[in-house]
Amino acid sequence: MEPGDTVIDATAGNGHDTLYLAGLTGEHGRVIAIDIQETAVAAARQRITNAGQKNVDFQLQSHADPWPVPPQTVKAVMFNLGYLPGSDRTTTTAAETTRIALQHAEEALQDGGIITVISYRGHPGGAEEEAAVRNWCESLAEGDFQTLRHVADEKHESSPVLFVIRKQAALDRELAVNSEPTEKTETIELDRFLKMAQLASSGGQAKHLIRSGEIQVNGEVETRRGRKLRHGDVVTASGEDYVIETDA
Repeated sequence: MEPGDTVIDATAGNGHDTLYLAGLTGEHGRVIAIDIQETAVAAARQRITNAGQKNVDFQLQSHADPWPVPPQTVKAVMFNLGYLPGSDRTTTTAAETTRIALQHAEEALQDGGIITVISYRGHPGGAEEEAAVRNWCESLAEGDFQTLRHVADEKHESSPVLFVIRKQAALDRELAVNSEPTEKTETIELDRFLKMAQLASSGGQAKHLIRSGEIQVNGEVETRRGRKLRHGDVVTASGEDYVIETDA
C-alpha cells in the first residue's frame, strides 16, 4: 500500500486494524471501516480521533451489505472475523454473510490489490466460516489470483487461520496466458510473501509480525528475497512457520 490508496477494514471492531490502515494510507488516502455493532464503531471512531487521523469513513452496516466504493478501486481489504473483543460474544461474523462480503471485496479490488482474512475456528460457527473462506479462495479464477493459507498451530483444530489473496496485475495475467505450457506449479517470490504476511499480521489483533532477521526456507537460511516459493515450502520467520499453499 502507498499513501493516497483507498482501503477497507471490513470488520472494524475496536479499530486496531483501522488505525494501522489509516497510518499507511496517509492524509490523502481513504479508509472505509465497516462494522454492524454501534459499540464497535464508537470505539473505533474514538481510537481514530485520539490518534489524530482524519482519513477514515465509518459505515454502520453488515460487511455483507453493499460497499460504498466503485469496482476495482480498492488497494487492500482486511477481515478479522469472529466476535468483538471484550464483548459478550453473542454477535459474530458468519459463513453466509462473510462469503457475500468476500465477493464484495473481489469486485472492489484493483489489480495488484490484496485481501487478508484472519479466521478464528474456536467459537461456535467459526470452523464453518473458515471452511467458507477456504472454499471461496478455491473458487477464484485460476491465473487471476494468488492465494496463501497459514494455520497458526497445526496441532490444534481451533487454531486461527490466515488467508492472503492477491489479485494479479493485468501484465501478470497476460504473461500467464501467453507463457509456454509448463508443469502446473504456482509460485510466489519470497519477498512478496513476506510483505503480504506482514500486512496481514500487523493489525492490533494479530500475533505474528514478520520482522527483520534470519529467514529460513525448508530449514535452510535464505538470503535471496527473490527466491520462488512453491506449494509445500515452509518459510520460517520470527520463529513462526508458514506453509505455502497455492492453487497448484
